[in-house]
Order: sequence, then C-alpha cells, then structure tokens
Amino acid sequence: MVKDVGEKRAVLERIVNKYTPNLTNKISDNMINSTVVLRIQVKEISGKYYA
Repeated sequence: MVKDVGEKRAVLERIVNKYTPNLTNKISDNMINSTVVLRIQVKEISGKYYA
C-alpha cells in the first residue's frame, strides 16, 4: 500500500488524466486521503498478438 501522499497524488493524477482529463485539477486532499493505492509487482506477464 502506498502511504506517501505525494506519490499517491502523482499516481492518481496520471490515472485521472488518462480517463477523465477534465477532472485532473479537481482532485482534493480529501479524495487522496480516502483512496487506497496499491503497488503491485508484476513477476510475469503473457499475452497474445493478433496481426
């Protein structure tokens, strides 16, 4: 779990900017504090490529 407020804000701003860019500047401190951000370490990933 990410506890650093600055790191949480940076991650959430990137996600919000990607999906709802008009709301990026509207993230309040209350929203940051009430949101949990989990750090996931990916050990392996696979997928298929369709041409």
